[in-house]
Amino acid sequence: MRRACRSMILCIALMSVLSPMALAQLPAPREFCEEPFTISTVQLSPPGMNFPLDTEFDQVGFRVMWSRNNNVTVQALDPATGRPVGAFKVIDTGIAHTWPVLGLPLLGNGPEWGYSRRGSELYYMKPYGALGRNRVLWKARETSPGVWSCAALPEGVTKGLPWPSKNAADPVPRILYGRSPTGVQTGVPYDVAVRSVPEDPSTERVIPVPVLAEQGGPRWIPGGRRVIFSTLDTAGVQQVAIYDVDAGTIEQVTHHTAEDDVHMDETWTSEYPELGGAHIVWFVVNGTELRVLQKDGDSWVEANRVNPSLVLGKPEKPYIVSPEPLIYRGKPYIVFQLSATYSNVGQSSDIYLMQPQSSSACHFRLVTPDDNRARRGPEFLQLLDKLALYYIEIDGGTYTIHQAESGL
Repeated sequence: MRRACRSMILCIALMSVLSPMALAQLPAPREFCEEPFTISTVQLSPPGMNFPLDTEFDQVGFRVMWSRNNNVTVQALDPATGRPVGAFKVIDTGIAHTWPVLGLPLLGNGPEWGYSRRGSELYYMKPYGALGRNRVLWKARETSPGVWSCAALPEGVTKGLPWPSKNAADPVPRILYGRSPTGVQTGVPYDVAVRSVPEDPSTERVIPVPVLAEQGGPRWIPGGRRVIFSTLDTAGVQQVAIYDVDAGTIEQVTHHTAEDDVHMDETWTSEYPELGGAHIVWFVVNGTELRVLQKDGDSWVEANRVNPSLVLGKPEKPYIVSPEPLIYRGKPYIVFQLSATYSNVGQSSDIYLMQPQSSSACHFRLVTPDDNRARRGPEFLQLLDKLALYYIEIDGGTYTIHQAESGL
């Protein structure tokens, strides 16, 4: 969860009229308004967890990881219900969630699942160096039932914020991470490198332009060896770009100007099976607006933009926080929290499921009670015959994990 507590070449200016061709190419989403749905949630963890939790769900091995008190804890889940089964296991201790020397108070991440033919593995960081302010990369994997091997990656010092790839067909999971080669690096942008083999430092390639991120860092594009991220152009304006690991090239995806006043918080891609495996690019602008781009020939055109707070009539909760994209039964979705505050600090939030290709209220589904409770950290897990959603609910100093029905 890379955010505070977890955010192409355009043929037209982003403020211009949307391309009819791009709109026509995006398959029509399902109408949530026409489907019967009853909000249903259940508490999974016992009450009394009085320290902020970070949860991540293993989409391959049906497990949940949560980190609390700097420990890494794993528990098996029932593939049919998504509920915990058996006892949980603490597999490592002494981890870190943020990287102080980078000077990025909103940027951090706890353990993340990586997928490959080796199975599911966890990548995370531990303190390193003077006062524990620097970081070293670690990996944990289950070598036999209930037995975990945890070790630092070779030449993993002064590196952190790991984000492994999630392609189960790959021989090994590729990883990307922040670098601080001198041991001291402050402010933004920051350096990001990738490794084709996590355990082999010789496979490291540094993205040749600095990455700019305050809330959402760079991400692997599904199904390939490319990374999407935000950066600053020569004029100091924030842009979205794609790095091709093999070719070592950068494709600038947006062409914003200073007058656009665009600040991007999260940048992702979603696969579109109905378009022959093509990708759409989407990003959050100024914390409140989602924009969607689609490739049209050699160019990227805007296919949608939407402000969920305005569409849903909730001006008191203007911020899109912790968005998580997914593909379920060939359709793209995003689960996110609509929050009263920009940072993920546990203020009043609603959890929504949305379809990014539409700006209609009928393509948003509220999955938590509309009761002004404090929530954070929406996640998902694709079960045997349905999609389950998860989030953390906060009551004073108590944090509990909840599961919500998606209706899908």
